[in-house]
Amino acid sequence: MQLSLNKRFSHGYTILANYTWAKSIDNDSLDTAGAVQNSLNLRPEKALSDFDIRHRFVTSFLWEIRRSSGAG
Repeated sequence: MQLSLNKRFSHGYTILANYTWAKSIDNDSLDTAGAVQNSLNLRPEKALSDFDIRHRFVTSFLWEIRRSSGAG
């Protein structure tokens, strides 16, 4: 699931927020080191990946600096 929020405010301010909920499953993470218990039945080898990140929240801010339009 991914959610994204992009809000623009006055005076050039912008906020961008993203949230991701995920689940990564594989049968060859680093901790198993390729040792398969039964090569004819790989179903028990499935587990959470080493790189599984369940919740991820990222925020960025932007401020647009404008030059003054005065003479000079």
